[in-house]
Amino acid sequence: MWAACWIVSVGCIMHATIDIARRVLSLIGMLYIQYPFWTSIDTRASDLQDRLFNEPWFLVEGMLWGAIAWTSGVHRSLHRVWWLSTGVAAILGLTVVGLLSAAVGRSLVG
Repeated sequence: MWAACWIVSVGCIMHATIDIARRVLSLIGMLYIQYPFWTSIDTRASDLQDRLFNEPWFLVEGMLWGAIAWTSGVHRSLHRVWWLSTGVAAILGLTVVGLLSAAVGRSLVG
């Protein structure tokens, strides 16, 4: 259960941090996000909606999954430092890869 909570927590927090950063960069004009399926879209409204309403829920969900694992016994485990440090390292590493993918304009992984 702790491994599943770790994976979901890292995934949700990483998703939120990447998309929040991308939307902020788009709002200040440093990053252009192309929407290939729509001919016209208000990118400012899309960025604000995603930044203010969608992505905070991913962040909350990731923190809640982490809290589930923590309260289910990770805090008493001998591996709690490993569990937290690998989670933070994974979030930071994957966030960097995601932001670099956004800057380059194509996926760097896969």
